[in-house]
Amino acid sequence: MRMKVYGCRVVVKITLTRHARAKLRERASPLDMVRRVVEAPTHRFYDVISGAEVSIGEVEFHGRRIVLAVVFIRRGKRIRVVTTYPCKRMLEEIKRKKKLGRWIELVS
Repeated sequence: MRMKVYGCRVVVKITLTRHARAKLRERASPLDMVRRVVEAPTHRFYDVISGAEVSIGEVEFHGRRIVLAVVFIRRGKRIRVVTTYPCKRMLEEIKRKKKLGRWIELVS
């Protein structure tokens, strides 16, 4: 899938690992939700252990708002999504992972 964004943004190609594809299929999640979180996250982190980026954002899913985490590896104009997962207690998870030193907050 290609994200075509005009203006000062760059066109980015998004691909999925088998695991990410399986998780999206398992949860019946549209790929558009992933794209929205990657494009406009409320929080962004670098995972020191995996070397991946983590974007977190709110999206509408089946008529309700959920918090979705998207874990991906960025290589130039390409993004490879490793996994996605909804999280009811995302603020607690963020706090815990920052305290452990696993996640470092990125500034947009």
